[in-house]
Amino acid sequence: RRAPYFEDYNFGLQREVLPHTTLSVDYSGSNGHFLGTGIGRTIYGNQLNPSTYVLGGLLTQPASPANVAAAQAILPSFKLPFANYSPSASIGQALRPFPQFNGFSDIWGNIGNSNYSSLQLALKQTELRGFSYGLTYTYAKTYDDTGNSRSAYGYNGLTAGQEEHALSTIDIPSRFTLYYVYNLPFGKADGNRLVNQLIKNWAISGLVTRQSGTPLSITATGCNDPFGGTCVPNINSSYSGPVRVNGGWGRKNTATTSYSYITSYASLGNSTAPQPFSLPPAYTIGNAARTYAYGLRNPGNYDEDISVRRAFNIWESLKFTFEASAYNLDGHVDFGGPSANWSQTSTTFGVVSSQANSPRDVQFSGRFDF
Repeated sequence: RRAPYFEDYNFGLQREVLPHTTLSVDYSGSNGHFLGTGIGRTIYGNQLNPSTYVLGGLLTQPASPANVAAAQAILPSFKLPFANYSPSASIGQALRPFPQFNGFSDIWGNIGNSNYSSLQLALKQTELRGFSYGLTYTYAKTYDDTGNSRSAYGYNGLTAGQEEHALSTIDIPSRFTLYYVYNLPFGKADGNRLVNQLIKNWAISGLVTRQSGTPLSITATGCNDPFGGTCVPNINSSYSGPVRVNGGWGRKNTATTSYSYITSYASLGNSTAPQPFSLPPAYTIGNAARTYAYGLRNPGNYDEDISVRRAFNIWESLKFTFEASAYNLDGHVDFGGPSANWSQTSTTFGVVSSQANSPRDVQFSGRFDF
């Protein structure tokens, strides 16, 4: 089995645009190969080949002489895998590549691939009059086939790797970061000596980040595809209404009620009105993309942290440093991702019921250096 490896490449330009200030423009990319994945390698997934789904309900019937004859009438190439195959075992089990096994693990299945490309902008100022900062923005795309597949044999004439190649579940297209440090100028001029001792040598620093949410990976419950892969819904081509509803992720929730933010059975008031997704007909495979169906993403998030610190000279090399820090300064809530498992009558699909960040946290610390 091949060990995973990555090919990384980058190039960039940097220019001083103002005194002490540089602007950098960089491209960074990476290709990964032989990554862990659940897409399967045809027969080594021990799944049924979708071409056998023409047998329909016979797949779950016992391999009695009558059922074997009926199966051969539809699929002439069908035969029992070995002479003593149990007539109580199913026709579908007989068609699996390794019918003697139920559980199956492919230890050589690390065949995943990934691709990352990004444009990175950075504006940085070294200390000038006590102030320094860095402002960065990254626009990126990450594709891979390292999730699960609807069939280890592929779909629509494509291999499993080709069919499941999609935006990665770790794709973050946009990320903004700002950091700053300001050494306060107070207490350095003439004035009251005691006051100067109290207000000098203080510094403020902070970090602000904001990033987009990752793509949702929609799965389904209720597929009738015996010995198949991951149950994936169909895109309902006749649906023309909104997909995202109820405003920003989680914003309509109350202390007692969590809402669905994707049009679903729950958001439609438990009615049977059309939905964006539908269940594939029996013995067929769903056609929704592995990720990012309808452009759906998890909630994004942002964070604001700030610190104030001061070093006090005590004696010779002995110093005491005091620091007060506040994390999630404004105390906002970043909501967790919605439930992404769909069914025709699910009351939880699209529901946001968790918080992804922590409440405001204020910490005080002291440190002696000697």
